Amino acid sequence: MEITPINKTKNVQEIVKQIIDKIKSGELQVGDSLPGERALSESLQVSRPSLREALSVLEVMGLIRIRQGGKTVIAPIDMKPLSALLSPLLSSDPKFDADLVHFRSVLESDAVRLAAKNGASEELKRIVVAMKDTVDEGENIASSLDIAFHREVFKLSGNLFLIKAMDFVESLLYYSVQYNRSHILQKKEYGIALLNQHTDIYEKIKDHDEDGAQFAMRLHLEFVLDVMNEEGL
Repeated sequence: MEITPINKTKNVQEIVKQIIDKIKSGELQVGDSLPGERALSESLQVSRPSLREALSVLEVMGLIRIRQGGKTVIAPIDMKPLSALLSPLLSSDPKFDADLVHFRSVLESDAVRLAAKNGASEELKRIVVAMKDTVDEGENIASSLDIAFHREVFKLSGNLFLIKAMDFVESLLYYSVQYNRSHILQKKEYGIALLNQHTDIYEKIKDHDEDGAQFAMRLHLEFVLDVMNEEGL
């Protein structure tokens, strides 16, 4: 890998930019290892503290993974670190929950249609069965299963961009789902309704009913939004 010496006045930014440029050009591929810290700092002609800071920035961005022992590898595209950083900021907005539900509706209505075209998985079935078994056992389990269900729907869509979009919203969804389900599940009828809705979506996907799956998903998200409004969430 050809390394360009860095302008000392912009060490960290230039290191980050050079690594990103090499990922964009294809010179660095997912799974490739960067040179060791000493060799890389000498090639870039930067201090090791500046290099460590730049690598930390790249790690937060989700572009690299620093493994135990100091080995640094190029990571697959992962939107979760970015959404994890944005979640606390966005969730403080009064419109956060309602806008997130609307955004999910746009994404998930297409994702579930593609999922129905492809068919259900054993994992989606397992999640639905687990939801049935745990609906009365506490919000944390229900929240994690709810997120897992929607994640699996995106995965079943087979669409790269929808899957990556789900990666981006997952941290936001965790904030919203955990908080809102903690209120919704205080009323047993809400919890049962949510369980029935997820079961219906699963059945439509399993039966390759694209229109039915899309309609069921929209009804589910409309229900969530209606409950949020009724409960003042």
